[in-house]
Amino acid sequence: RLAHPCQCRPGWLRMPAFRASDSALLHFEREGAEPPVVLVHGFASSPGIFAARALSGSYTAYRPHLRGHGRSAHVTHGGCMTRLAGDLNDLLEAERLDRVHFVGWSMGCSVMWSYLDAFGGAAAASCAFLDEIPYVLESVETVGQPLTRIESGPLTGLHDRFADPAHRVTAVQGFISGMLCSATAAERGAILEDAAKGATASAISALLNSNATDFHDLIPRLTQPTLFVSGLQSFFRPEFFHWMASVKPKARLVQLADQGHFLPVEAADAVSALLLEFLHSGVAAFPSSRKLND
Repeated sequence: RLAHPCQCRPGWLRMPAFRASDSALLHFEREGAEPPVVLVHGFASSPGIFAARALSGSYTAYRPHLRGHGRSAHVTHGGCMTRLAGDLNDLLEAERLDRVHFVGWSMGCSVMWSYLDAFGGAAAASCAFLDEIPYVLESVETVGQPLTRIESGPLTGLHDRFADPAHRVTAVQGFISGMLCSATAAERGAILEDAAKGATASAISALLNSNATDFHDLIPRLTQPTLFVSGLQSFFRPEFFHWMASVKPKARLVQLADQGHFLPVEAADAVSALLLEFLHSGVAAFPSSRKLND
């Protein structure tokens, strides 16, 4: 399943692709020099969410288009965390990558957690997780408890919101638009264009599966140096991130004041600086968990 330049559609020339283990053709972007960093985007998004050029001077930025999204939107099956984790493993095998740094944002973190749970952490030199929690349905009152109280309303609400194919694009764009805080008009336009492309049944299935999957027991078992970054204006409560940083060995938490969920865009400079600092020096470079006024 070696990667090759895709020539299947006009305008897609020279974009590399690989065959996943279920034969789906999936696209990815590659820019820069060694060592490799794999950046995993979230729901109804695309690799363009990441400012890869900020990293490509020192690293090779690999940015997969998740199935059902972006240039892989034509893949209509496999919308679940286990399949997306398998795709991530297939990409590493196709590119013969045996040691990488992982960066995930939003649902992309869940893809990474599923990968680490299923395939182990031998290939992960470090991990950075941007504004995602290990169990979206968890109640803040029971954070970190083995048998947590769940809040199922958001999940059924999402299902009902996206159920009608005739209004799915509008519904997904409205969902994404509601998360934006300080995006410029141009950034908002690009984000909503990606949302329209990612308003696929497989992408929505992946989002619902991600929300219903509990990665609590994985967090303390991760051994890689880890960076958690959260936006204090995000819909995810700070307590969840404090818990992850408290139980994860070799981890640091950075909280960005006045920032919401779309950190890779709305706090691009701060996130790029944090990632470069972390990748260059690891967790040892961070004196403690901290809050930044970006």
